[in-house]
Amino acid sequence: MSETLPTLPRYDYVGPYAQHPEVVAGVDNYLRSTKPAIEAQEIDTPEYEAQFRALGSSVWELGFDLGLDLEDRLRSPDYFHLYDSTGYAAVRNQYGLHEGSVAVHSTSGHMMASEGHSPLATLANVNHELVHVMSRKSIRPGVVETEGGNIITSDRSHDGYASFRHGTFNGLNEVLTEATNIDLIRNYWPRHHELATAAQGHYEDVGYLPELILFDELLKARFDDPKAAFKELQRGMLTGNMGALRGLTEVVGADIMREVASNLNDNDPEKAVALAEQLGLNDAVRRIKANTTEGLLMWL
Repeated sequence: MSETLPTLPRYDYVGPYAQHPEVVAGVDNYLRSTKPAIEAQEIDTPEYEAQFRALGSSVWELGFDLGLDLEDRLRSPDYFHLYDSTGYAAVRNQYGLHEGSVAVHSTSGHMMASEGHSPLATLANVNHELVHVMSRKSIRPGVVETEGGNIITSDRSHDGYASFRHGTFNGLNEVLTEATNIDLIRNYWPRHHELATAAQGHYEDVGYLPELILFDELLKARFDDPKAAFKELQRGMLTGNMGALRGLTEVVGADIMREVASNLNDNDPEKAVALAEQLGLNDAVRRIKANTTEGLLMWL
């Protein structure tokens, strides 16, 4: 662990009970010990275990390049849970996920994913959730008084930029997470022999593609250095610094940013096209309608 980089905690505790050490300790112990109870057989192989470790190392390296120490947020392989399509259906049912879901993570940092049609698809599904897990998590501990005694509770407040309390920036947070997924595949996986072969494939199953195309064209059109702008946003997602959105707000305007905060939905091409038209991004409109990954994030 580097002594010169700011070390980011696994969880940030916020709210009135964040000042009560015994409450925080109870929540922290719970989050670090709880495991998902899925009644399905996991796919567990030494190869996958080695790849999961390499995925964590790749995200740590990305954090290091951003001047951050993500050591405490790393997860051991037993936090990764892989299933076949039947097994993941049980995950979807338990978490109330839509039919198209291929991966999810819990507040405690356990990642559950469906095995994809290729090694790249499988690892990319897992890696997207890992980026969420490694991003800033703010937890609001609480205490509920009952006849049987006090019960310690916890609510997830923020995940990266996404605010669960206010229901804002979830779409943007997903776009930045998937862009980071692509960044890792292209620029960090080739450093690890466990991931290098998968990284050579063509990543076709890009998540949140309409919104990601809009984001791609927006950065190219409004920033002299789109990669530098993205890295600032990426760093803000990992640290939970909402101020990192200021530069984006300045170039799109406060009205558009409010719409992004509340209405940028997951995989909604119609809304992505409408936003692109408001911003005058004709190339984004064309690419969203074409629904292609060609030329995506070439500045990375």
